[in-house]
Amino acid sequence: MIGNIGGLAAGTLGIPLAGYTGVLLSTTAVPVWYKSQRYLPALFVSSAVASCASLFEMLELSPRETRIAHRFGAIGKTAELVFMTAVESDLSGDSITAQPLRSGISGALWTASKVLTVASLAVSLMPGQSRRTRVAGVLGTMAGIGLRFAVFYAGFSSARDPRAASGRA
Repeated sequence: MIGNIGGLAAGTLGIPLAGYTGVLLSTTAVPVWYKSQRYLPALFVSSAVASCASLFEMLELSPRETRIAHRFGAIGKTAELVFMTAVESDLSGDSITAQPLRSGISGALWTASKVLTVASLAVSLMPGQSRRTRVAGVLGTMAGIGLRFAVFYAGFSSARDPRAASGRA
């Protein structure tokens, strides 16, 4: 009983906490974070969902738990891809600010994260349960880590660029 209540509380409080980092980043003066403020929190929430599901995909679960994690993961990974595209769209009007997501280490991590998320989603949607589920979990976990570091490094790169910081492209 106490475990169920704790799980419900963690699930309820975990959703807003997952997006809180995105909210904090988007309210800074760092150009790439600030200019993606509409979708950055949603990207962080969807990435948290996808990452959590990816971790569950690597565990031995009951058939019911596997189905739940599978659905949860498919939704999270799809949403992550949608919000990555939305962030890119928000930045598309300002090529200087968007540059960190297209080049350098942050750009490489951003692209790798998208590719890994697509691969993880594709593998997890293949019929049958086997080692493929674990592969999808590993790919999804790597995608989540890559995404967080991509956003982190993009912020530093954006802040160092005086053209992006001044708002003049």
